[in-house]
Amino acid sequence: MDVSDHLRRELIYELNAALLRGETTPSALATAFVQTANREGPRFHEPDLLASWAEEAGTDPDELRDELEDTIALVVEELDDDETPWSAHRLLDLLAEEPFWCIDWGIPGAPLPARVRPARSAPLPLLLRVHLVGLFDRFELRVHQLYLEQRSVHDPVPRKDLERALDDLLYDVDRLVDTFRKTDGMHLYDALALAGPDLPSLRTVLRTIQAWKTTVAFDASPDDDDGEWTMRVIERLYRLAWVVG
Repeated sequence: MDVSDHLRRELIYELNAALLRGETTPSALATAFVQTANREGPRFHEPDLLASWAEEAGTDPDELRDELEDTIALVVEELDDDETPWSAHRLLDLLAEEPFWCIDWGIPGAPLPARVRPARSAPLPLLLRVHLVGLFDRFELRVHQLYLEQRSVHDPVPRKDLERALDDLLYDVDRLVDTFRKTDGMHLYDALALAGPDLPSLRTVLRTIQAWKTTVAFDASPDDDDGEWTMRVIERLYRLAWVVG
C-alpha cells in the first residue's frame, strides 16, 4: 500500500509534538497517529487511510486501531528498555516491522499548497520565524560539534556544555523577539504561553530535541536534520501561527 512521504512527515512531526507534551502512553500515541492520519490524509490523496489500511490488512478500522495501540505498547517498552532517547521516527520504523503494517512510504508526492493549521497562538511575524530557524541552525551546529568531540558516538554531549549552548541560544532568542515585540506587539513567549499552561518550556523542548538528534539511531528523513526540522516540531507543539508583514 503506497502512501506519500508527505503523510509520513506529518506523522513524525505530530508524534514528536505528542511526545514533547508528555503523551507517551500507547493510547495517547495511537490517538495522535489516527488523528493526524484522518486530518492530513485527504491532503495527500488518502481520504480514509485507516479504512484502506484495514481493508488491506483484512480487518476493520476499529480493530486496526486497537492493534496499533497494542503494538505501540510493545514498541515503546522495547525503546524504553534501550535507555537511549528516542523520537517518532524510531517508533514508526519499528511499527513498520510488524505483520499488520501495510504502508510503504515510497511515493514522494507532489508539492501541495500550504494549509492553515489549527493555531492557538496569536499571529507572529513570518520574518521572526526565518530568524529563529537561523539561530536554531547555529545552535545545532554547535551541539553537533560537541557531540563529535566525544570519545564514542554513544556518549552524550556533557550536560554543562549543552546548557551553556542553550544559554547562548536563548539569550539570542530573547534579543531577537524583543526587537520584534517593539514593532509587532506580540512577544514570542506570550504566544507560546497561549498554547497551554502544561506544555514544556522552549528550553526543555530544545534540550529534548537535541537529545534525540545526538543519538546514533536518529534519522530526520524524509527531511533534513537542521533548524527547520526543529522549528516544524515546535510549531506543531505550540500550534504557532505566522503572518506576512
